Amino acid sequence: MNPQRLISAYVDAVLRGYGQLFLCNNPVSGVLFLLGLLLVSPENAAWSLMGATLATLGAFLLGAKAESSSGLFGVNGALLGYAWIYYPEVDATAKAFFTLIGSFAIVAILIPSLRWTNRLKSGITLFAIPALLAVGLNVGLLIAFGFVDLNLHRGWGALANGEPAEAKQFFDMVNIDHSLTHSQRSDGLGWAEYRLGNYAAAREHFLRRDLGDGYCGAGWCSLQLGEYERATREFETALNRNSRNADAWEGLGWANARNGQTVAAEGCFRRAIRLAPLRADAYRGLSSNQSASRIEANVSRSWQYVSSFQWLSWLLALLGIAYHSRLSLLVTLVFVAGFAAYGGLSDPYLLYNLVPFVLALGGQYLKLCRTSMLWFLATSMFLAFLWPSISSLSNDLGFPLLCLPFHLLFIPTLLLFRYLQRRGIANISVPIGIAVTTPAQVSLWFQKAGIAKGCWQRLSQ
Repeated sequence: MNPQRLISAYVDAVLRGYGQLFLCNNPVSGVLFLLGLLLVSPENAAWSLMGATLATLGAFLLGAKAESSSGLFGVNGALLGYAWIYYPEVDATAKAFFTLIGSFAIVAILIPSLRWTNRLKSGITLFAIPALLAVGLNVGLLIAFGFVDLNLHRGWGALANGEPAEAKQFFDMVNIDHSLTHSQRSDGLGWAEYRLGNYAAAREHFLRRDLGDGYCGAGWCSLQLGEYERATREFETALNRNSRNADAWEGLGWANARNGQTVAAEGCFRRAIRLAPLRADAYRGLSSNQSASRIEANVSRSWQYVSSFQWLSWLLALLGIAYHSRLSLLVTLVFVAGFAAYGGLSDPYLLYNLVPFVLALGGQYLKLCRTSMLWFLATSMFLAFLWPSISSLSNDLGFPLLCLPFHLLFIPTLLLFRYLQRRGIANISVPIGIAVTTPAQVSLWFQKAGIAKGCWQRLSQ
């Protein structure tokens, strides 16, 4: 193959890896998903691109070009790199080194496992399990070399669980002499003290490190202490560091309101709403109590803090899914609307795991039919029921869930329906080579298989 075609095939495989984040084996969908990641976090999108390119490059160099063409290596590398969003205390040099190590681990796991499953004709794919193993390997090494202290993550988890006193104990146990870790620890102690009502102590922690988020926390403390002019200065400093901080804009709105600057306060509240459209407290600042009450009654606290950039990234994801398959888009929209009405989407991270699962069962890895949809509804409702406990356990352990819940549903589902197919009970399982295409091609494959079966039966007679 000439170099130009080789480079084109390599870029195509990397972009298909991004497409596979939502099971779309399509480079255009991959571009849209990558743009969505860039909107949410440009830095972590760059790490994900590094992971995707390294993992795909490893596959090409080791003669697994055919296996990588569907984006399987790329999606694992992308997930590996984007996982750094959970570890902001790790410096860039360590992130680069461990992304390289993790990419090698992905290649080392995927190539032999793919060839083994192909030889056995098991019809099972590991999908992103290698990425989960590589992240686990990296975190273990980071702990061993003193880059990560799980007490820091347990502290943030305790805060998420509404346990500030326990969070404070975890943050006090953090024992890593590193500036980024100290900053995260100070920030965590600040919010723990704030939730406990110790606003002066909290402000002291927030200002211990010269960070934008720290000034935002200090502003909220000053607001609670009645020092409105100081709060204004601290929120303005936070916004000079990060103008996309909806929390700081809302705080500045309340500080201006307390200082009698109603016009400026209204502008700040509107800016906060533009950056996070479902912030109930910002609507209350605009004296729109009806809107605030409606949001609080129907929207969980987790969704209220979702930024406009995250909403836009989801729009790009839907466009990517639509480009891949309009049927997949329809299945996704019906699922999201139904689950939202049911009240099962209490946490954005639950949605991140369930949307790929519904796409897998909605005409790709299983034939779209009543059986596959009933199975999806049963398993997804079961996951939604267990989600608070699973999320709480993840917070207690200090280790992120990533895409583990998706795999806990996806792999057993594939195994179950392969078994049922062998027993002649439910013939809706799709061969892996067909499953990585589109629902339309899967439907066409079933039609051809039905015609072929009918012809064979007539010949046999």
